Amino acid sequence: PPPPPPPCFFHADEGIRAFCLSRGLGDVYKRQGQADMAVILGLENYKTLSGVEFAKRDAYWIRRYFQRVLGIPSENIFYKIDTEVDKNTFNEVFGDKGWLNEKIKRGQSNVFVYFAGKGASDSYTNTAYLVPYDGNPKDITTTGYKLNTMYDQLANFGASSVTIFLDACFTGIARSRDLNLIDTAPIIFDKGKYEGKNFSVFFATTDMETSASLPSKKHGLFSYYLMKGLRGRADLNRDKRLTVKEIGKYLETNIPIVANMYDVQPVSYTHLTLP
Repeated sequence: PPPPPPPCFFHADEGIRAFCLSRGLGDVYKRQGQADMAVILGLENYKTLSGVEFAKRDAYWIRRYFQRVLGIPSENIFYKIDTEVDKNTFNEVFGDKGWLNEKIKRGQSNVFVYFAGKGASDSYTNTAYLVPYDGNPKDITTTGYKLNTMYDQLANFGASSVTIFLDACFTGIARSRDLNLIDTAPIIFDKGKYEGKNFSVFFATTDMETSASLPSKKHGLFSYYLMKGLRGRADLNRDKRLTVKEIGKYLETNIPIVANMYDVQPVSYTHLTLP
């Protein structure tokens, strides 16, 4: 994608977090994101599974955007790809004594999480999991990382806000058509459970849908339009303030249209913001 835009502001507006898209103002007006934290995990190649096309490239560019657009210092970004993302990595970053809990400034830090890779579910409990490098959807309860565990940990760290971007599907396919291991829809987010925790969660897919890639751009469809949205395309009312609701609306509106143009399966995008 084109280079990220100049740094921008970040502030609250009537309880909704908003990105101020003031362009061309230089570092003088850099967003105050020094206390913020980010976790970026990109899994393009798996130990025993088929790959997730462009996931490493997506993770690389998301890191750039988080630094330049959100103003998050490089030392506050936990960035791992492929073989670096085994099951222990999730405990290393999200555990009670993990990287995030040790570094977060409670009540001050806004936390951003981005994951590009495979998801899977336990068909007996309809529980969703993230699949690490050495994971196996056929034995996901022991080799995967439960999505609810990540939510629970993030909800208890005392962050000012949590924003999660999941470019993964939970059918076991993940940007391809060669692996389908479940036949029931997993529960990927229990809105009621996390009410009042100031969560914003963006999913590339919901229920039984599959994620898709955009080969002409060398990106996953969700990640590509997420970056375009952060660059300002999602500023629907052109007030130079980009809210998380606008990002959700932009993704929801544009991605099914593009999916049809490129003859890939249309997907739905769900944005859940809790007060």
